[in-house]
Amino acid sequence: QSEINKANRNILSHPEYYTHSCGYDSLSLRRFRFCPGCVDEGLLTFAVHDEGCKQWPGSGTGHRHCFCWHCTKKWGTDCSHSVNCNDPGLQQVRRCSDGSGSEKLEIGFVDAQAYIAWIRTGENCPDTIFENSRILGL
Repeated sequence: QSEINKANRNILSHPEYYTHSCGYDSLSLRRFRFCPGCVDEGLLTFAVHDEGCKQWPGSGTGHRHCFCWHCTKKWGTDCSHSVNCNDPGLQQVRRCSDGSGSEKLEIGFVDAQAYIAWIRTGENCPDTIFENSRILGL
């Protein structure tokens, strides 16, 4: 659990976009993401984007999963350069039941603008929205 907490804190410590116009796609991108494919496999892979387009990895090689850095969806099937996608916010990972008596990792999202406002004012901490539930902010 401490590894998950540390990785979540790293994501939350950089809620801003590092670029407002990435190469080719001209989209705003965050510096850090979890690889959604790895999380689905139970692995906590912390990825860094430092240049290029919204496809990660940019060459499509060097990692076993390829996803859109902007919307976090699977590259080539759910997103591509021709898709005008939306950023779901800041990722957060938790352990939860897989419905079969074991645990799995799950990604949820925090509204980044609401989170930045909460940092500034201390009011209305945003919720983390997971696929089938919501964890209320403080």
